[in-house]
Amino acid sequence: MKLLLLSLLTSLSSFAINIQQITVSPININDLNIKVNVVEGNVIEYYSYDYEIIQNTIILNICYSNFFLNTVTYLENNIQITNVNSSENNFVLIVNVFKRRLVNNIWSCTSSIGFDTETILFSTPLTNPVSLSNTAFEQSYKISIFPNPATTTFQVQYQNIKEIRLYDNFGRLVKEFLKLSTIYDISDLRSGIYYVQIKDVLEKVFKEKLIKN
Repeated sequence: MKLLLLSLLTSLSSFAINIQQITVSPININDLNIKVNVVEGNVIEYYSYDYEIIQNTIILNICYSNFFLNTVTYLENNIQITNVNSSENNFVLIVNVFKRRLVNNIWSCTSSIGFDTETILFSTPLTNPVSLSNTAFEQSYKISIFPNPATTTFQVQYQNIKEIRLYDNFGRLVKEFLKLSTIYDISDLRSGIYYVQIKDVLEKVFKEKLIKN
């Protein structure tokens, strides 16, 4: 029973939603259609979304329900963003995707586990669709963690880091670094696999895997 529970918990924390593509298309001068393509290693379905517009920044949050069946799911969602102020010429669209989780007996769509985010820039008035694929994003924003595997410390090759959080294989926060440093100490952690969540000064979030010897 314990082995079955351990296997289940490991599978729940191992899979995360990944944004594959974002496409912004004009509906009219003030309304936009946001097409988001995601992939997940388990069966998921669309659950809900919300968004807010703060001057020239649009923050779109999309939530999915997870059924924990090991079948890769590809989903495409089209969401309309209305009342976009076209006088703001340059826009930043931040798309966040979450998996719905039970936290303190309450279903939440804001868990940092199984979370992904992407940012796309566009200008209004928008006359043609603007797209960002996962491949283009990875080429533009390259992050490197070294050494990996690590023994006592690791470094991150990326500028403008705001904070770093480490999660274990069960999705538990085990360490956080809230100040920029050149070397990050993990000598107090046990050997194993960890997931490093890196947030930069623009609130962009990256995720990397780190092996601790």
